[in-house]
Amino acid sequence: MVEWITAPAALDMAARGERTIVFPTRMNLSLLARAGSIADAAGAGRGTGGRAAW
Repeated sequence: MVEWITAPAALDMAARGERTIVFPTRMNLSLLARAGSIADAAGAGRGTGGRAAW
């Protein structure tokens, strides 16, 4: 089953133990949750040289 949820919802579900999220995915979801738009999310990753922005 595929379920599309927002980044904040995924993090909340993981905090409640309803989902298991591995560390790298959790860090990316945290970045996405802070972004106000898709453009902001894409901009957060620019200039990192492929390294984590967190």
